[in-house]
Amino acid sequence: MFEMEAGKNEIFVTAPGKVILFGEHAVVYGKPALAGSLDLSTFVHVWHKDQDICLRLVDFSMTLHWTIKQMAESFGGFMCKDVHDVAMFSAEDIERLHSNAQLCVPADQRTSVDIPAVLVFLYLYSSIVGSKGITQLLPLDVEVASCLPIGAGLGSSASYTTCLSAAMLKAVDAIGKKGLNSSDLELVNQWAFSAEHILHGRPSGVDNAVSVFGGLINFKAGEITPVKCPVLEILLIDTKVKRETKTLVDKVHKRKSVWPAVVQPVLDAIGAITDTVQHNFNLGNTDFSELTQLIDMNQGLLSTLGVSHPKLDEICHLAMQYGFSGKLTGAGGGGCAYCLVPPGSVGLEELMRDLKQKGFCCWRTNVGRSGVLLHKNVEEMRQSKNNIPKCFAK
Repeated sequence: MFEMEAGKNEIFVTAPGKVILFGEHAVVYGKPALAGSLDLSTFVHVWHKDQDICLRLVDFSMTLHWTIKQMAESFGGFMCKDVHDVAMFSAEDIERLHSNAQLCVPADQRTSVDIPAVLVFLYLYSSIVGSKGITQLLPLDVEVASCLPIGAGLGSSASYTTCLSAAMLKAVDAIGKKGLNSSDLELVNQWAFSAEHILHGRPSGVDNAVSVFGGLINFKAGEITPVKCPVLEILLIDTKVKRETKTLVDKVHKRKSVWPAVVQPVLDAIGAITDTVQHNFNLGNTDFSELTQLIDMNQGLLSTLGVSHPKLDEICHLAMQYGFSGKLTGAGGGGCAYCLVPPGSVGLEELMRDLKQKGFCCWRTNVGRSGVLLHKNVEEMRQSKNNIPKCFAK
């Protein structure tokens, strides 16, 4: 077993968020979608403690502590016997996990376990670290921070579950003996997917797959296929408008039920756009003129389905004034949009200035970079990313 000695063997993990480039909503009806990893990540630092277990969620300004005894008594029933035997939680299991979590924190902190991120940590720690037996539980300090906006459709939760899964697996020496090989990545993906069930009930598996493996993937009818793709630069824009994915999916479903002869061709057209982009990428053809036209068409079709939003329309219109093409990403109805930034583009700084003046948040980032990474030290972690949380940028 990996012995984490004080001051030694610290663990540093990063995992990216994701952006859906093409295929939103049509993917629900068996059409393909293209999703890629972002150069915006979640960061986890794990180090040895003397006695207890500590979770620091920087973005929530929250620090929680558990003793080894509390963890053993409250979560012994969740500990798996083998880290390769990934636990899949039922709704009853999640409720039991929540109840146990309520009991093992002080009364004035019990509302904190209603934050799903805390339950995910307790699940992954007890299941993975506990696989070595109750007497072998490790006292760890786990610090988590992210550059990803929460609830904006950019895969922040999958980035979090991927980071924690990799960190806990590394803590028991189950992965990363000589870097992350394909078997390691598959194991991280299984645990991240399992943890996603706590957050989303019935996740598709797209977000955690992108976060673990990186690059660009095609997702169709539950099947995930890597896509050959160059690294693309995009401008990512957050409308700051919260939305419910389920509500928007239901809206499209109702439109399809009322006007099937109208809506089905729209879904077919979105699927055809995705197929066209993937075909060109696999041929090594990155025609930015064609890509921008397909982005414009995809946004128009999504608007027809009723899933755009005045703020998203404003972003796309403003981008067009500067010669860029943009579309919503994710469920729509708010959340985020992206603009493709072809090589040699001019006017991007001016567009960013205008977007910020109108109250939007925006980031220049790349799509198609690496997935989850284990870093040797904090300096390597900093050098590997363009965007670093303040707590790790010191």
